[in-house]
Amino acid sequence: MSELIETLVTSEGRNEGEAIGSWGRSIVFMPKGTPIGKQVCVRLIELAKKDSRGRTMYRAEPGPSAYLERWRDNGDGTASNVAFERDWLFEEHEVEVLETRTFVTREGTPTTRSDYRIAWGNSLVTSVVEDHQVAVIPTEQEYVFNNLLLWKKVSERTEPRPMFRFPITELRISNMSDWWIAKYEVIWNPTLSILVQDIFFQTSGGQVLRTSLNTTFGDMPDWWKREQEAKFPVCSCGRKRRDAQTPDGYVKCEQCR
Repeated sequence: MSELIETLVTSEGRNEGEAIGSWGRSIVFMPKGTPIGKQVCVRLIELAKKDSRGRTMYRAEPGPSAYLERWRDNGDGTASNVAFERDWLFEEHEVEVLETRTFVTREGTPTTRSDYRIAWGNSLVTSVVEDHQVAVIPTEQEYVFNNLLLWKKVSERTEPRPMFRFPITELRISNMSDWWIAKYEVIWNPTLSILVQDIFFQTSGGQVLRTSLNTTFGDMPDWWKREQEAKFPVCSCGRKRRDAQTPDGYVKCEQCR
């Protein structure tokens, strides 16, 4: 029959200073001197005598100790791998130092960071997104956390990578842009903010990506401004601009309507 090794929490028995536990619905009598209200690891030995309800009772003996290892920061730039014993009362006692080493640093795994910039051409077809890439190389150092020897980033450096250019396939202006709100005004102030919410471009591998751009109406390319002039011409009344593509074909501004 296999041994019954269990972790139990002790409580006070009928007699003062007596520690007992429970396993299932059975009472367990702890070794003399066992602390009360403590977690213990014990070996259960079945007693021949039953309790008043006919249930099995057990006597407990100290369970086997566990032998473990963990890392300890020595506070002087070194760490030690320590073997320790955890006894049946879950008290720990150092057995020996297995290894002591100085914390070392290393280069971690590089990642690539993209800085997308817009280079306007004389049309959408000739405009491109420039991908100014840099390699980000972290410096990592050993440290002890939760008794484990781990690595943490302490600094990083960057190295330039080749730049790539990708054609722009579509622009979408956010309807929260100042220009979008004022698009029916006759005069468009060059300082009106524009959030180019989605700039779609296609990489050499055929993947479609997107980026965004915070700029002003004055800094947008002339070909784009001409397109907006065509989409929102000034009404014949001279007071507002109108949408040249209204669903009902109405050819005047909303003020005239």
